[in-house]
Amino acid sequence: MKRTVLFASGIALSGLLMAAGFAMQPVKAEGTAAATTQPPFLFLNVQKVFADYKKFQHLSDNLKSQLETKEKQLMESESKIKATADGIQQMQNQEDRDNAQKQIQEMKFDYEKTRRDARQEFLTTEADMYATCYAEMYQLVEAYCTKHGYYCVFKIQEADTKDRSSPNKILAVLNREVVFNHSALDVTQIITTGLNQQWEQAQARGNANPVR
Repeated sequence: MKRTVLFASGIALSGLLMAAGFAMQPVKAEGTAAATTQPPFLFLNVQKVFADYKKFQHLSDNLKSQLETKEKQLMESESKIKATADGIQQMQNQEDRDNAQKQIQEMKFDYEKTRRDARQEFLTTEADMYATCYAEMYQLVEAYCTKHGYYCVFKIQEADTKDRSSPNKILAVLNREVVFNHSALDVTQIITTGLNQQWEQAQARGNANPVR
């Protein structure tokens, strides 16, 4: 399977940074040592970036459609196997029954092979989709940090403190590595905007580079 990663040229990337608001540096948290002595850390919600990235949504929809098509084919195969098995009961000739049984075994073998191949193809395509979009996100993060002199970006996730009915959700909040992050240092929206503009520009050029 061919892996494709959309990388803009240096000139195109520079223009994209400006268009996406990369020229606007996040406000440093006031009243902290980091605000005056060194560049502060930045924060990025990778899960939210993926959820709002139009290319990732597009690829996810394509993958879901392919999966549904394959599942339909497998269901049709199951129906044929069942119909052949039911037909054996109506056969009077033993030779016909033996041939039907042999046919069923061959159909089951093909069915299992198709199912395994489809699963492997799905997992490979899904992994390729994540790797491609992550590489594109990383490129913009790296360009942003290089431009503004930031040295480190922490991955964060949204804390769901409203729903306390699920022990798993509560544990997820307690296990967050970042307890608090200043919203002014969160570049999630900036990176998402940049990725979406990159995707829209690629589509306009007829070079959307879907995962193949």
